[in-house]
Formats: sequence, structure tokens, C-alpha cells
Amino acid sequence: MRTNLSTFDELDWLPELEDEWETESRFTFTGVPPSVLRLLTKVHDPNRSAKQKAGMENLAVIEGIRLGERDENTLTDWLFFNRYRSRNGRYISRTEADYDGWSKKWLWLRDNVVRPRLSGVRIPAPEEACPAGPCVGQYTNEDVRDLRMHIVSNAIQEWERWGRGTVTECDAAIQPVLFQYWQQGAGINPNTVWPGTQWCSAQAWSAAFISWVINQATDGTPFDGMFGHYTFHSNYVRSAQQNARDAAHCNAFKAFPSASGIQGSVAPHPGDVVVRTRAGGRSTWANVLPNDPGHGDIVTASQPHFGRLTVIGGNVSPPGAADPNLGTTVGKKYVTIDEAGFLTQAAYYAVVRAC
Repeated sequence: MRTNLSTFDELDWLPELEDEWETESRFTFTGVPPSVLRLLTKVHDPNRSAKQKAGMENLAVIEGIRLGERDENTLTDWLFFNRYRSRNGRYISRTEADYDGWSKKWLWLRDNVVRPRLSGVRIPAPEEACPAGPCVGQYTNEDVRDLRMHIVSNAIQEWERWGRGTVTECDAAIQPVLFQYWQQGAGINPNTVWPGTQWCSAQAWSAAFISWVINQATDGTPFDGMFGHYTFHSNYVRSAQQNARDAAHCNAFKAFPSASGIQGSVAPHPGDVVVRTRAGGRSTWANVLPNDPGHGDIVTASQPHFGRLTVIGGNVSPPGAADPNLGTTVGKKYVTIDEAGFLTQAAYYAVVRAC
């Protein structure tokens, strides 16, 4: 479908384009990068859940963007004709049955999958992203790139599962999800650790969220088990600092200082976790304290031209909340960076990166 419509109501504008569409040849996957095709093929794996298939579509778009494809129509066509193979590459025509229905399917993919990923997503090459480089023989540059893509995709999917920040932690429907964060992310059973308490709201779960998202991304990969299970952000920063110092240990998750004036500092990229102190926290890059209050978010987009990162985190305030420290949902926000991409807020002290 060749259009730049932003809403379904604009379909009435389309008749003048009909002749152009009718003369187009059928869509083919010739020229689609092999790495994108590999991800699109997985969408049709009958052993994958609907959530996993949606994740493969997200990853296919991110991979296409990484390889330089920025045209939203092209990216949407990849998804549309892969998802609806019964069309055999036929472009949408106003003369066909259920024209409105097919058009809405195409527009939904563009507006809900492609455009959000085009908004600043760039997964850098591993050798660019990590000064230390990968461990030879343990995992490859492609493994690292795939992992970072999965981290971004998982974070975005969780944000969408929480109604883009509108579902709150004690809602009955989301309780099983929050339980998974604790059990599979932090490695604890909240019902056992805090018996008789309303743990959904009584305990901070942002580190459990980060652990869950990353552990889900590493599951079944060469990085399986590398990140660990945490209830405090400072503790995984301490582990990642040690990984960076001990190259022989060959753990992919390494920590770097976030301030541009510190030796070895890095500008955050999608797939990284940016970590800061919060009320009561005293950690600095030079002295990261165990079990220290803090917060971490996953970077899903970097836009130095706008002076911002897009990040997603857990146990944060819903959109428009009067109290910025309410901490009840999975939310998205912007974080200020300078023109070189470095964090500018003093509270941030570390970037945790898979590389």
C-alpha cells in the first residue's frame, strides 16, 4: 500500500491513487535482507505464541532499520505481505472486496509497529557499541546484535502489555505478569518473601522488571544465565563492573560510566540499561554500593538530534500522574542527552551494555 495516511478516516482520500496502484507489479521479497527474512519466517512458526510472533515482527523492523531501510511504506509492506501470505503479493486495490478492511490492516501495522520503531531506533554494531569487544569463541557479533534487539523488543512489548502505562500494578489482570517479574526476574516468590502483605504495591519492582526483560532475551542463547537475578539496580551494576574488569570471565554484560568526562564513558544505545540514584541512594560510578536505592531503564531509542533518549522501565508513574514517584506501571519517558549522545543528568552514573 503506497500512502502516508495517519488515520483510517483518511481512506476517503484514496481514489485518485487507484490508477497508480493498479499498474504496480506484485510485491515480492526479492531484495529483502536475509537477516530480515529469517525473522519474518519465524512469524509463521506454529510453535511460537502470538506474543512471540509479534516480537519477531518488531525485530524484523528494527533489523531493517539497522541495515539502513528508513521508508515506512517498504517496512510496512514487508510485515503486511509476510503476515497475509494469501494475498500472494497483490497490492491493495479499491476495486477489491473488503478494501477498507485490508487498508486498515496495513495502516495498523504502519502506525503501531513500524512508526514507533522508526522513531530513533538504531542498534549499533557490537564493535562500535562495546569498547571491549566480544569474547572470541563464546559468542559472535551477530549474537550480540540479536540480543540487544531482543532486549529492545521485549521492553516495548511489556510497555504495550501494560496498556502503554495505563495498567497499574495491583490490577487483577496484571498480577500474574508482576509475579513473573519477581519469580523469573528477581528469582524470588513474593508470596513467600512477603507473606500476608500486598506485595504488588508494597515492594519496589523496577530491578525485577529489568532482570525479567533481559533474562527473557537471553533465554536459549549463548548469553543464557549471564545477567542474573536482582532486586536492586546497584547490584547488577556491581556485577557488570566486575565483568568489564575481568575480560577472561567472558560475561557479555558490562558496565561503563555514563558521564562524558569520565574515562571509558559511553553514550547509551538501544538495548542498554541506564542507571541512576534515587532518594536515599548514594552510589557513584567510583563507589557503587550494594543494595543501594536506585532506578534503571532500558533504552529503546536514541535521538541526539532531539537531545533525548527514549527509555522504558518498570515501577514508574503512569502518564500524567501528579506524583512523579508514584511507581505503579511500566512506562516510557524521555531522558536528556547532549549532542554527542551522553547523559546530562547528574543522577545517572552507569550504562550496562551487552557486548
